[in-house]
Amino acid sequence: KVLPTEEKMTYGLSFSPSTNQLVTVGTEGKISLWDTNQEKPVQQWVGGASTLTAVAFSHDGKQLAVGSVDRLIRIWKMDDLKQKPIELRGHAGTIRNLNWAKKPNTLFSVGSDSVNRVWNTQEQEIVTSYKPSNKLGVTGTLSPEGAYFVVGTRTGGLVISDPATGLLKHEFLKHKGIVNQTLITSDGQQIVTVGADGTVKIWSSGEPPLPPLGNLAEHKGGITALVTSPDGSKLASAGKD
Repeated sequence: KVLPTEEKMTYGLSFSPSTNQLVTVGTEGKISLWDTNQEKPVQQWVGGASTLTAVAFSHDGKQLAVGSVDRLIRIWKMDDLKQKPIELRGHAGTIRNLNWAKKPNTLFSVGSDSVNRVWNTQEQEIVTSYKPSNKLGVTGTLSPEGAYFVVGTRTGGLVISDPATGLLKHEFLKHKGIVNQTLITSDGQQIVTVGADGTVKIWSSGEPPLPPLGNLAEHKGGITALVTSPDGSKLASAGKD
């Protein structure tokens, strides 16, 4: 199913874990909330910056984190969108990717400064900050249980590291060109990667990572955003087409 957005480019997608709703963000600076059974947003609000680059629902669906070009992460409470969002500061570049761990108030972020950060959103402070040695990280994802994170690089590589120490666990090269996005399914069993080469690859998260379980290529041109539904049955993507 295709949802026609107003964005020149959609950079972020996130499914609500408790409903059939989807949030999109992009170049228009708006946050759009969709019912996936309809072709128009059911709600929109301004995201606080000219371009919004990442979005993620918390696992309970009560909070929505949004990253932007102004280097800030803003967090809204979904039951009171009129309330001023929490603002997290620390990145020195555009926010590239966001995702929540199952541990309450634990958020993972990657910026264009190639720094990976784990936040305590309740205390509004950085728990861990790590930059992969000699790696130009573009995007990344923390596993649901917080056991490891995956970073995609500008050279098509995937770097799997320990979030507590930052130590490298595995590294492999599988995409042709930049890895635009990575995600891990809610059960932690699969890693999904998106390349500027227009492909989506699905991997087992076993150690070491096994060969791809599947390859998808439905977009004409690069893919800019990807998300799975909470139960893992649906995959939504946005592209330059």
